[in-house]
Amino acid sequence: MDYGARHYAAYGLVIRSEIPLPLPLASPTADTEVDIRIGAVPDTLPKPRVRRGAWEAAPGVFLMVVDAVARYLVRDGREITVQPARDGDASVSAFLLGSVLAACLKQRGILTLHASAIATDSGAVLFAGHSGSGKSTLLAALLDRGHEMLCDDVVGIVPNGGGHPVALPAYPRLRLWADAVESLGWNSRVQGRVREGMEKYLAPAPRFREAPITVRGVFTLMHHNKDGFRIDAPPRGAAFEQLLGRIYRKRYAHGLGQGRAQFRALVALAGRAPVARLVQPVWRSPIYALADEVEACLRDGWPRLIDGANASPWRTGKSRPRLKVAEHVALREGNAGPIVWLASYPRSGNTWLRALLTNYLEDGDGPASIDALVGRLDFQQREVFDDQLGLPSSDLTADEILRARPRLHELLAAELRRPTFVKVHDACLRTAGGSLLFPSSVTCGAVYLVRNPLDVAVSNAHFWNWSIARSVAELCRPDAALSQPVGGIHHVLPQPLLTWSGHVASWLDQGELPVHVARYENLLANPAAAFEEVLRFAGLEPEAGRLSRAVERAHFERLRAQEKRSGFFEKPPTARLFFRSGGAGAWRDELSRDQVRAVIDANGPIMERFGYLGEAKAFLADGSPGATQGGIRDERTME
Repeated sequence: MDYGARHYAAYGLVIRSEIPLPLPLASPTADTEVDIRIGAVPDTLPKPRVRRGAWEAAPGVFLMVVDAVARYLVRDGREITVQPARDGDASVSAFLLGSVLAACLKQRGILTLHASAIATDSGAVLFAGHSGSGKSTLLAALLDRGHEMLCDDVVGIVPNGGGHPVALPAYPRLRLWADAVESLGWNSRVQGRVREGMEKYLAPAPRFREAPITVRGVFTLMHHNKDGFRIDAPPRGAAFEQLLGRIYRKRYAHGLGQGRAQFRALVALAGRAPVARLVQPVWRSPIYALADEVEACLRDGWPRLIDGANASPWRTGKSRPRLKVAEHVALREGNAGPIVWLASYPRSGNTWLRALLTNYLEDGDGPASIDALVGRLDFQQREVFDDQLGLPSSDLTADEILRARPRLHELLAAELRRPTFVKVHDACLRTAGGSLLFPSSVTCGAVYLVRNPLDVAVSNAHFWNWSIARSVAELCRPDAALSQPVGGIHHVLPQPLLTWSGHVASWLDQGELPVHVARYENLLANPAAAFEEVLRFAGLEPEAGRLSRAVERAHFERLRAQEKRSGFFEKPPTARLFFRSGGAGAWRDELSRDQVRAVIDANGPIMERFGYLGEAKAFLADGSPGATQGGIRDERTME
């Protein structure tokens, strides 16, 4: 049946499609190289080599299922069959032009990088980064400087006759979040949403390079929690690792039988094109300032290789410290899963507990580094979600991401060879599909830290540089969440919190996972006794000397001194110090009486359950005035 197919051009290919696509038109008489048809797609493949998350693959065939959107079947790099869930859904093309087309390119032997790219007089310059790293926004800023666009999000690379990597032109459309559109001043340029209901828009490129061009170099986009930018060049081995981590849908290649070809192509790219690391603040600086840095680098010359005493502390692969686990301890065997969740509402003592655990498990000659605490497997990172599930988290709604995360946790747990502590701030919800966000099948148990919400309100205000009024309101908001900016994207996945009391109840009343409650105030009053209970719950037999050393080395003042001396990777730029106070009862001087009442009204029953309500009511009854402004005191007066 003729569905009114059109011919399009992208990645040097002529694509015939029965689905309208935001691509440049090609001549209808040109030979079709990729044919996209509407038709029936099976639920599964008969003999997949890999079946993982939303996709499965075998040599020459790839299947992806996006719930409530479409099923996609790709064969031999030439045919794509699409079975939409409903007619006229623009979401179908969003996934088609991302993950699905990338699978098609891989079948054709084309290396795919998660990157944007511009064309310069001396070659293509790529900006490789994970979802939320700012690739598209930087591309837009450089287009405003007169550069030509080559690709956004997925860059296809092939070798030329001399073996040098060549970047293929994709199509002249950018995909920008609303906050980027606003900061760029592109409001009048956008032409519709990427998906209905998402604040992510399509914008035409003012200039576009239509011909392939050799690769001049690659910037890998990274973040730190400091001010200013940094551009430097890694040693060759680290450069390869940087590129390896930025292959678009890297795991597809193994299922398609293209793993070796992908590896060889990446080796060729790393050997022929220089790589530089572009590090920017995690809370973005003005985008045109970043464009200035890039243009200065292109004008003045590529960064030189660093080595010896001048080398920065390069880590291969991810930029975050890897999780450390105990070598000679055995966690409880009552539950089959490998994970002990360290769960809490934000600013309830989770990082302090991780410091205690790290010092206990390592038991070295001195205090453990706060930049290498147990618990950071980065389960909430978008790059991990995208890599493990093969789905673009940046094109999914918060509800769709939540629904997929139980499967993500299953996949990650399958790769853990030893029982592992993992920090989480999410409420323990059930997804729309009925699954617990933290499945019992992967769980050994959960340690839940609970802290007086009145003190939590004060701590969050200082941590995020909020007014006390806002911090109290967030504590009482049923739809509160971390890393869910309005009209934008964060490199961390959205983490639903609920109200403070809703968060506590979600963990304690879920009925499937064994939970040990550690009261923050008890940890303050008698850290050795409270920590010993945590160890026993986790299946560790406490050793008195080891426990005593851990408590002493993780004393709050020691943690704060270490942060002041050498910084702390996890501190956001909004906070003067991560380890700020570490006490209890500061709310009496910081909160107004009305703010105390607001917290009680929203969270009273759970506060009573943990002994916090009586103290708050006594405060209101004794006529204490409370804070008059409900603001944040100057931290310099609190030393």
